[in-house]
Amino acid sequence: MEKPIYFKGLTELRGIAAVAVMFHHIELYKYRVGELSLFQNRYIKPFISGLGKNGVYLFFVLSGFLITYLLLQEKKATNTIKIRKFYVRRILRIWPLYYIILVISFFILPITLGHTFWGNEIDYQTRISQLEYGGNLTLFIFFLSNLALIIFPPVVGAAQSWSVSVEEQFYLFWPLLVKFYHKNLPFMLIIIAIGKPIALYILAKGAKKMGYDIAISLRFLDSLKIEFMAMGGLLSWVLINKKKQFEKIFSSNILIYFVSVILTGALLTNSLPYLNAILFMLILGYIVRNGFENKIFKKLGEVSYGIYMYHPIIMYLAFAFVHSFLAKTGSMITLIAEYLLVFLLTYLVSILSYNYIEEYFLKLKSKFAIIHSKNK
Repeated sequence: MEKPIYFKGLTELRGIAAVAVMFHHIELYKYRVGELSLFQNRYIKPFISGLGKNGVYLFFVLSGFLITYLLLQEKKATNTIKIRKFYVRRILRIWPLYYIILVISFFILPITLGHTFWGNEIDYQTRISQLEYGGNLTLFIFFLSNLALIIFPPVVGAAQSWSVSVEEQFYLFWPLLVKFYHKNLPFMLIIIAIGKPIALYILAKGAKKMGYDIAISLRFLDSLKIEFMAMGGLLSWVLINKKKQFEKIFSSNILIYFVSVILTGALLTNSLPYLNAILFMLILGYIVRNGFENKIFKKLGEVSYGIYMYHPIIMYLAFAFVHSFLAKTGSMITLIAEYLLVFLLTYLVSILSYNYIEEYFLKLKSKFAIIHSKNK
């Protein structure tokens, strides 16, 4: 068997993205309940408010890069892409943990209403008590949680799954695109990356001018974010088909630093989110070319899916525990305890989940792999 594909630094980037999302959600909740939060600082607020979405956008760029790279290598090695095996691999990686979160959020958390120490966490309790089933649950079950989040109130513990649904929707057509349009793939990816935001803008303007209310449809189409996957995919195409140019571009430290400084300004102000994706693409290209290793972020990246999916539930329990037993809300001890509990418990639960649940399905997933990768 050929040596598995492995890009140094991709796992670390996943760890950074997961921590960014978790940090954003902690600060957002503290702000919502009136605790001291970085959201209260007008200079830092734009960066903090965009940190969660930017973490998710980084995930999207990484997914677009790795999935497209593996599909292109499969096409190159076998002259085809086995669509069914691709879907099975994605099901084994994504579905088990996704549905565990749904069971916890829709069926276990509602049972806790008003019980023991978490009964005092009014914000969470209120949102759990307003949980809607029916159409809401149906949308979640069929990986349309991004649409559910637009139509219904956020589901405690599962609202973050909107991005998982987006990735599943992306996986539905992406292997077909690469298989049947691989010769024109760069053109297709550029059209998607540039055309989707423009098309949304034109559609919104046209609907407004004609008096149609298509707000929900526009928000759903906007949530798909395939432009970020396309940018990651374009990077992988360049790496495979234009390797010399790739090496030349991303070995130029001066160019990368200059462009990154400009785009980092957009990241800090969060004024131009689309440019942030370009920054992430440049960072990814630089890391693929030059490598990046960090033991802490590598450990976090290995269980990043668990960190991303479990942390909202851990937040609920950790905040309730701290507010009930440890200290007065808003004190320095409370703030430190909240972060320690959320981070440590999330990491612990994610490791247990990976070792005793996810790894079992990952071993099954490897049996359906055509091109093996250590970047899981």
